[in-house]
This record gives sequence, structure tokens and C-alpha cells, in this order.
Amino acid sequence: MILRVGIISLLLAAPVAAVDRALPTPGAGELATVDPTFDSVSTRILLLTDGGHYARALAVCDSLRQVLPDHPGPYLSTAGVYVNRMQSYRLNDFQAEIDSNAQRAIDTGVRMLEAGADAWLSFYVGSAYGYRGLARLRRHNWIGAFLDGRRSIEYLNTALELDPRLYDAYFVVGAYHYWRTARSAFLRHVAFWMRDRRELGLQQIRLAAEHGRYIGTGALQGLALALYDAGDTAGALAANTRALAGIDPPTTGSLYIRGRLLVQRETGRRWSRPSASC
Repeated sequence: MILRVGIISLLLAAPVAAVDRALPTPGAGELATVDPTFDSVSTRILLLTDGGHYARALAVCDSLRQVLPDHPGPYLSTAGVYVNRMQSYRLNDFQAEIDSNAQRAIDTGVRMLEAGADAWLSFYVGSAYGYRGLARLRRHNWIGAFLDGRRSIEYLNTALELDPRLYDAYFVVGAYHYWRTARSAFLRHVAFWMRDRRELGLQQIRLAAEHGRYIGTGALQGLALALYDAGDTAGALAANTRALAGIDPPTTGSLYIRGRLLVQRETGRRWSRPSASC
């Protein structure tokens, strides 16, 4: 037990590059850099996924994978559809699909990065580590989840160094910073020096929600959960309302969160502490 505690402490104590980068201040209405490879198809997949049309979204991913089998983008998109499906219906049925597609995205992306630095490739790999870390978290693989979380942040920080306008990356970075502190009370007893980065995480998620090109709706949903956890029910409802305005039809997960928030506002009764993966 002492050895395991020591290992966890060392994992948390090791530095993550550039976590204190000053947040950019994009102008009103400014959106993130366009994905040079998957702009239109990524938008279509996300619209289908946000609307709960998971089978159609997976069909698009499959077609994309046949055209570009050695690129991380199709595998990342496939993993993302499964993650959203699981979150919306509060299922654990697609863990293997997430693991395999995230791993293919990591493997192909790392191979492509051997040819030279690229912001979007780093974004794909970092996001894939994030999806795999989330799947490991659901299985209570704490060390694996934190290792993947750290790798995710390293790649996403690299993407932001290469392209400071890749605002979509701030959603995963912000979620990591907020939930690592908010959901890690047992780890704070071990690594008591771990800084509280919840406010930084909220700022980063807001940045992605306002200026992300592809992640806007998802970031709003994530912001609603984080604000609820922080005790800001009104702010959480406002974020959820904005998210629902961009989803047609509203997903089960979005409506579930809204119902719980309305109960909290009317009765003052909180439900069990939400998870970043809800």
C-alpha cells in the first residue's frame, strides 16, 4: 500500500508542460483555426452526434476510415461518437470500441508526427489519450486514467504552442484541470501539495465554449456539469440552455442534466455529485 501511494504521488508531482500559459483573449465571435483536413466532415459528424444520430455518425466515420486508414482523424471521430453515446444514455457498453479506436488514433498520429511537428496531429493524439483516459476512469483504472490524462495534456499543450488559436483544445485541458482537483479528494490526501486548478479549468472550458469551432456544444455541456459541481446552479442552467439551443432534437443526456438542475433550483436539493463523464 505504501508503495502504491508513493507511485501515485510521483505521478501527480511530475510537471506538465505549460499548464500556466496565459489564456488568449479572442475577439467577439472569433472561432478557432479551421481543421485543414476534416473541416466539413468533422462538422457533419458532430452535428449528427449532438442530435443523437449515432448510427449515422458512425457510418460517416466508417466511410472516412476507408479513405484515410492511416490518419488518426477517423479513429478519433469514431471514439468520440461512442463516448457521446455512452454519456447520453449513461451506459458502459462501448468501452472496447473506445479503447481500440483511441489506440489506433494514438498509433497513427504518433507515426505521422515523426515526420514533423503539426498542431492538428498533436490535437488528435491528445484528444485520443483523453478519450482512453475517460474509459479507464469508468473502469476505476486510476493510475492508467491519470497517465493518459497527463499524456493528453502534454500533446494538447504542444498543439497550443504550435497554434495558439486552436481554442477547441482548451476544453480537454480545462476539464482535466477542473476535475482532477474536484474529483480527487482521495489523491489530495496523498499528494497534498497538488494545486487547486478548478478556477483555471472553468476559464479554459468557457474559452472553448465561446470560441471553439468544433467543440462548442460539448464544451457547454461540460461547463454546465462543472458549474453545478462548483455550486453555481444558475450558471449551469444557462450553459445547459445554450447547449440545448444547438441540439435538434435534444439528447437524453442533455435533458437529464436539465431536469436535475431544475430540481436543484426549485428545491435546493442536490443530486449525487456529478462526474465529468456524465
